[in-house]
Amino acid sequence: MIQEQIVSFIEWNRNRGCEAKLVHEAVDYPTKELQSIPVPDVLTQRYTTLPAAFATWLQLVQIVVAPHGQAWFLTATDYREHSSNSISEQEAAFAWNEWEHMSLEAAADDADWQQQIRTFWDRYVPIVMIVQPEYAFYAIDTHSPDGAVIYGREPEFEESDEIAASFEEFLRGIIDGTLKWYSQV
Repeated sequence: MIQEQIVSFIEWNRNRGCEAKLVHEAVDYPTKELQSIPVPDVLTQRYTTLPAAFATWLQLVQIVVAPHGQAWFLTATDYREHSSNSISEQEAAFAWNEWEHMSLEAAADDADWQQQIRTFWDRYVPIVMIVQPEYAFYAIDTHSPDGAVIYGREPEFEESDEIAASFEEFLRGIIDGTLKWYSQV
């Protein structure tokens, strides 16, 4: 079950020095039902489909940040509009769609290129932001039946590779060591 996998993933990250919390840490899992928060409107309005496993992630996870803030998983808070009293250090510097904005800025004088960039980001929802050692991301393919996960990096964020067939496989790959979500230098 995805809830159990998410709870295990949070614990696994805590054990490796990451800041990782569920939305309601007081929940005595698994004896109590996990409480959730709604999926942010910005996602449901832009993406016609979100994999159920990722929607569950958004409803349950408060924060997952790598040591030294070099990378973080996006959570419901990151996708919501910034408010002065609930802004994390990462939100202050990077919007959830920062790489899209950077690409559009680079393509400022080329309408066709800008449309290609928008089409790409209308399909792929960022789920992990990486800022060290280089700007990079993981994103979910909302057109994939199981929500395949891709990896992209600067300078051409839209040149990406599929690295997992689903969000669940992505989380498993991190735990079993076949995938890294941040540089462990």
